[in-house]
Amino acid sequence: MDSTLALSRLRTLLGLEDTEEDGLLAVLLMQSEALALAVTGRRELPEGLVPAVIELAVLRYNRRGLEGESARTEGGVTARMDALPEDIRRQLRTYTLARAGVKTCAES
Repeated sequence: MDSTLALSRLRTLLGLEDTEEDGLLAVLLMQSEALALAVTGRRELPEGLVPAVIELAVLRYNRRGLEGESARTEGGVTARMDALPEDIRRQLRTYTLARAGVKTCAES
């Protein structure tokens, strides 16, 4: 993933005009990429997953300070804090590698 381009896209989506938070944004992108790789079972990020990684970074940025909350109600509207929104989950599922089952000693 081209980190400079991803950082620029993330900054644009967040409406940030300066580079003051680039250190934080770079960490959020790195964490989001690691999550995408773990979920898909891949070692390298396919180009098609870059938008999902950037969207994950947006979510992580917007959820700062909400760690541990499962829902928040403001003005009569309740927002759930799902670990992974369904639209991103679908994108990751498309790139998930098949995993072979591993027998345990008890199954042999």
